[in-house]
Amino acid sequence: MFRNNFFLILIILIAGILRLYDLSGTPPSLSHDEAAIGYNAYSILKTGRDEYGLTFPLLFRSFDDYKLPGMIYASIPTVAVFGLNEIGVRLPSALFGILTVFVFYFLVKELTKDKTKSLVVSFFFAISIWHINFSRQAFESNGAAFFLVLGSYFLIASSRKIIYLVFAGIFYAISLYFYYSTRIILPFMLLAFIVMYWRGLLKHLKITLLSFLGVIVLLPLLPVIFSSGGFLRINIVSVINDDNYIRREFKFARVIAENNTLFNKIIYNRRVALAITVMENYLKNISFNNIFLNGTTSAGLLYIFEAPFFFLGIYYLFRLKTPMKWVIIAWFASAPLAGAITFNQPNALRTLPNAPIFSLLSGLGFVGIFNLLKGTRIRFISLSVFAVVFIFFFLRFLNSYFIEFPQNNAINFGDGYKQMVEYVTKNEHKYKEIYISGYYWRPYIFTLFWKTYDPLLYQRKGSIEHFGKYYFTGAQWDTGGIYFGPHDIDFYSLVKTESRQETLFILTKGEFERNKRKFKKLAVIDGRYAKDVYVAAVLK
Repeated sequence: MFRNNFFLILIILIAGILRLYDLSGTPPSLSHDEAAIGYNAYSILKTGRDEYGLTFPLLFRSFDDYKLPGMIYASIPTVAVFGLNEIGVRLPSALFGILTVFVFYFLVKELTKDKTKSLVVSFFFAISIWHINFSRQAFESNGAAFFLVLGSYFLIASSRKIIYLVFAGIFYAISLYFYYSTRIILPFMLLAFIVMYWRGLLKHLKITLLSFLGVIVLLPLLPVIFSSGGFLRINIVSVINDDNYIRREFKFARVIAENNTLFNKIIYNRRVALAITVMENYLKNISFNNIFLNGTTSAGLLYIFEAPFFFLGIYYLFRLKTPMKWVIIAWFASAPLAGAITFNQPNALRTLPNAPIFSLLSGLGFVGIFNLLKGTRIRFISLSVFAVVFIFFFLRFLNSYFIEFPQNNAINFGDGYKQMVEYVTKNEHKYKEIYISGYYWRPYIFTLFWKTYDPLLYQRKGSIEHFGKYYFTGAQWDTGGIYFGPHDIDFYSLVKTESRQETLFILTKGEFERNKRKFKKLAVIDGRYAKDVYVAAVLK
């Protein structure tokens, strides 16, 4: 008992270090979504309203992507304690990540009735490349994964104590407040559970009905899920916007136009094109390359040395004697669907709920191989070889994630926004107007966030294009507003004061270089790693 507890504490400690170390500095900047989560949490904390003035909403308009409320409300306590900064925004996700590892140990123990397997699986999960990546930023999917694991623990435990079914329903419902993927996974899991345990559910009908408390918890969210905003979010990421589907649909239409036969109408219609695209996207998310080589851009979802354990783990999962294995199999098989029916695939974020199951397979495969080894000497040599291989790949991941990748991809992480806002805040007293380029992304949210701008004032008089003395331009894909694009811009017409020197322009390096004959450079603004992110200038 003491040994198991010691190893579990050690594993949770490892999980904590990997998810909390340099949390404010790696990744090097908050993303636009993190800034939006943080500022809306701050706005709710201070005014009870989001940035658009809606009272305690259950769907946040944000960038017209209509975020679910879970992570924003979960961030309110940490923003209240630590303020609007990286720790205040990222800590809830990191804590969810650590707690997921902890709860998953008990889930696996409940599933396998084996403490050793539970510890091994938890260790693989604690060091999971996939889960570490998404625990260190404020991703709603990470919160959903925690409540999915917590609900699944109680679902599996309900086979020995039926009252746990009530808790499963509640936590599953909460998971739906965080991210959309669980809407796809849960029906398959619950269907598998009902098929395997329908007799027990009928036998304990009162508790079965009581488990519908989860539906009651979900009731406030249902109207917004089926609102125009809820459907807009789905439409934005839908597979019908996938470039592969659009090209395939056009190709099929051309085939029918050239030879309009009944056979061609059946084979080359848009529904077939859609089905093929969905299948392709599904396979992309479970491909070897995605899982072991490039699923998290800088690495795979899993370490390459996990490959033999992972595939063998599928075999051992099917060999488990408990009927609950079908719930896990349904989880494993349905999670990639969240990627399959959306564009931009493979997508490690949308399929993140599968991260614990991937670690389960690796752990089961590892224990299975170890149990096949006979003799103390062979086991010792094998463990020694594994330790060397593990240390090599683990250190390579740490170097890649904490050193190389942030430096080489700093601009993609939003590096430079914080430094830009610090510069304009320090110098804003010199100017009556400040124009900030929206080339990288809508900068209004970073300005609100890093200035800790009064939410009440913004709700009354602000917009994504302007508040106070700040004016924000759009990116190329924006449909309205000002865009400092490659075409000739009449910057002088933007000046509303008597002196051009009273209007500060924050431009990207490219925008400045195209128009440098018009501007006097005041400063170059670097990020933590990225150089020449912005140029501060005034008109000549």
